[in-house]
Amino acid sequence: MFSGMASVWIVDDDPDDQSFMKAAFTSIRPDIQIMALDDGETFLSRIAQTRTLPKIVLLDLNMPGITGFDTLKRLRSNHSYDDLTIVVLTAFSMATTTDRNQALALGANQFYTKPNTYKDLLALIKTITVHLCD
Repeated sequence: MFSGMASVWIVDDDPDDQSFMKAAFTSIRPDIQIMALDDGETFLSRIAQTRTLPKIVLLDLNMPGITGFDTLKRLRSNHSYDDLTIVVLTAFSMATTTDRNQALALGANQFYTKPNTYKDLLALIKTITVHLCD
């Protein structure tokens, strides 16, 4: 279980997706601090400056500028982040087996398509917190 100020960072350029994910985490685990970042460049800059790493990073693949793949590749090239749990999320219509395999090969711990309903998002967040936060 989380103790203290454990956090989850959401890296996603879609403000609606950020809001839904924040609400789902808050509903399920109000003890988790949530940080939302709009792009991979901001995430990489912020994580390089933080003293306390998040427990989980939810990383969107399809972002303008530096993509989720590029963000993942750059993050995993620094061994300081080897133990950081990265969960890649992508829109259902964009998900392919190739995307999944590439994300996992680049060092993602898990790969999921973004749920279409809030109920399904809650189920996914429960899965993530049960399997990755305990």
